[in-house]
Amino acid sequence: MHRPDKENNDIYTLGRFPIKRTLTISATLLFLGFFFNFPISQIIKENVAKSISSLKIRGCPISYSKIEVEYFFFPKVILKKPSISGNCFGNPKEKIDFKELMVKLYIPSFWPPGIRLHAPVKYKKTHLDIYLTKGLGKMHANIKDSNVNGKFISKFSSVVKDIQGDININTLASMTNNGPTDGDILLTSKNIKLGSQNIMGVQLPSLSIGDFLFKAEFKRPKLKIMELKIGNKTSPFKAKMTGTINYNNKYPKRSEINLKGSIFFSQNFISEFPILNIILAGKNANSEGGYNIELTGTLGAFKHKFK
Repeated sequence: MHRPDKENNDIYTLGRFPIKRTLTISATLLFLGFFFNFPISQIIKENVAKSISSLKIRGCPISYSKIEVEYFFFPKVILKKPSISGNCFGNPKEKIDFKELMVKLYIPSFWPPGIRLHAPVKYKKTHLDIYLTKGLGKMHANIKDSNVNGKFISKFSSVVKDIQGDININTLASMTNNGPTDGDILLTSKNIKLGSQNIMGVQLPSLSIGDFLFKAEFKRPKLKIMELKIGNKTSPFKAKMTGTINYNNKYPKRSEINLKGSIFFSQNFISEFPILNIILAGKNANSEGGYNIELTGTLGAFKHKFK
């Protein structure tokens, strides 16, 4: 009886010699040999070090002990003991020290199309989940439902100090080598507190603010603040404002602000700060019991005017 299948199989395997399996194993061994002998890790380390050096040239020095590359599960690059200078966020007197910072390859992005990376950032009570997508000429950043502790924010702020509590952050932004180009920002909190500090020339004690809401759109160079709310009914003061900030990428403190809104002071707060009676003298409260206010100048030296 003629058995074509067996004859074809014998011809293919050359007398039961598994050519297909042998070719597969050989190709796998060749790839592994190339992978482990070709200095891929060294190339990655050199490129990461080069990128960090370029940040230093642009005024954002970052130091670290070493760079590690791992391939288990998802390929990742780990920066050990990095320290980010306050120059990076316009506050030279501060710095942020991490145990490590990691960027790992993530599931590819289909929209926007490109290589997708995940950079989880942990600093004490702060935990950020940052997803980066490298597209054509742009980097897209998405921070999803992350918690930022007030002490972490205080490191960045050159105006308001000793911030306590937690802020939930959701941000979607695009950027080029020249900085951010556009994006949406949503920050919310229910437990904000401020330590004793000087704001607008007034020395304030520790204050329990409570609620905080910041909703804005950015299209370089203008940040449009659609909603800014500070405080609630039990807070010593509360405010709500809208307006714009012309962002200065090179010198953030010089960013021009133009905000308008209203601010309300509780009677106890006014009693503790009699100077407010002088500042508010002749000013009429609006229908909500607050005072209309305008903020101008720059982030580093803003001016207030009650109307």
